Amino acid sequence: MGERNERLEVGQLHKVLVEGRARKPMLDGSPSLTGRTDTNKRVVFGGVEALLLEEPGLVAGDYCTVAITQATGHTLKGSAVARA
Repeated sequence: MGERNERLEVGQLHKVLVEGRARKPMLDGSPSLTGRTDTNKRVVFGGVEALLLEEPGLVAGDYCTVAITQATGHTLKGSAVARA
């Protein structure tokens, strides 16, 4: 599943429903959020600093566009591109 998931998802853009902050920050220490794609795949994503500082900040229930950079098992990882 992981290999197929990686082949299909890496490089794609997904509209993600934000669920809240992720348990762990990104590897560089920056904040990360978690959410779900429209196909109900879990996504953990960073690159959210600018989106959190906007008025109003990005919160649970908002949508954002995420570029997928990695697929591991049942979780996608990526970077926020824009508020959707």
